[in-house]
Amino acid sequence: MLAGPSSLLLWAQAAPAFRRAEPFAIAWTWWLAWLGVLFLVFPLLVAYTVWAERKAIGRFQARVGPNRVGPLGLLQPIADIFKLISKEDIVPSAADRWVHLLAPVLLLVAAFLGMAVIPFGVAATTKVVPFGVERPDPTNTRDWWFPGLSAVDLPSGLLYVVAVSSLASLGLFLAGWSGRNKYSLIGAMRGVAQLVSYEVPQVLALVPVILWTGSLSLVAIFNRQLDHGWFLFSPPGLVGFVVFVVASLAEVNRTPFDIPEAESEIIAGYHTEYSGMRWALFFLAEYMGMILVACLATVVFLGGGALPFIRWPLGATPAPLLVVNIVLVLGFAVKVALIIFVMFWARATLPRVRVDRLMGFAWKFLVPLCLLNIVIAAVWYECVHRPETPRLLLGWALSAPLTLLAIAGSAWAYWLGMSAAPPERTQP
Repeated sequence: MLAGPSSLLLWAQAAPAFRRAEPFAIAWTWWLAWLGVLFLVFPLLVAYTVWAERKAIGRFQARVGPNRVGPLGLLQPIADIFKLISKEDIVPSAADRWVHLLAPVLLLVAAFLGMAVIPFGVAATTKVVPFGVERPDPTNTRDWWFPGLSAVDLPSGLLYVVAVSSLASLGLFLAGWSGRNKYSLIGAMRGVAQLVSYEVPQVLALVPVILWTGSLSLVAIFNRQLDHGWFLFSPPGLVGFVVFVVASLAEVNRTPFDIPEAESEIIAGYHTEYSGMRWALFFLAEYMGMILVACLATVVFLGGGALPFIRWPLGATPAPLLVVNIVLVLGFAVKVALIIFVMFWARATLPRVRVDRLMGFAWKFLVPLCLLNIVIAAVWYECVHRPETPRLLLGWALSAPLTLLAIAGSAWAYWLGMSAAPPERTQP
């Protein structure tokens, strides 16, 4: 979906008429194009992600899934949207109305802001100077492109995504508090405790990538993998990817970590007092969060849209750039879809985790494993990334046994910690 408008914009940047435009006009054209993509394409993408989940879980459970509205049920998301728009919006009389309104908006904005720095493809380089836009030397093909088909290329893009994602915990707590419902408040407190706990291993899982790249820029991380291969193809990278995906499931309240929405325990959790389109905003924010973490995992560990073991030669004309972007965006979409499918698979397979085991899993297993993985990542850096000639065999020989020992040691520590916990209290 992103290939069309983005590739046309890249062609326009390379065109002589657009090249003479002022940097201010170029920036505004770029931003308007990305706002259109974010606010038009992604809500539609979320709607059909829900349809895909219902179809996939239906197959897992020997059901059919949506099949009544439109061919293969493809119009079911549209019908659901009209149903939610037509439902009555009920606000409790004792609620803080402004906070009650802004809480779901804050969750949604946090998910949208993170998408601004995700590089989906490659773009021709430009350098803004006081009197115009300076183009690089067209004879140097490597300087004519870099991974940066994103709304913004921040030098600290990874830190920015982590920062804006943490806004979700604030919006979640405000949603539970504003309705003046103690059950909603309890659900919000449990949800915030879960988000804060799993943010720690989620961020620690990204530290090896920062160590290997030497930068917090997602564009630099993408570029590094084009030169040295996917970070997934290493023992520390594989552990970091798995830990990141597991922690992200908890961050977006997906099964088996959907404690804040445990209907059998605390009704509907923090959004009990919401209905209609305000409730739909929570739904939209959850699925936007799924797409965001899948995009981030793709960029950081899976080389973005790049194919494994392939380096694309690009010339100084926009035609190869257009072709490469189509391939990169399609590859990016396939990887994101596979990660989201794993999330569907987990929901259809795993039961909900009890709250004490959920918290213990984060602090007693994932955090120690991530700390040990950082040390192993330093060993991999010294063997593979730092020397001019990478020594892959030495890196695997040293880091693979250390990774297995780290997993076994963290599992043993987790088992000791959980077995030492006080026995459960039972009803008389």
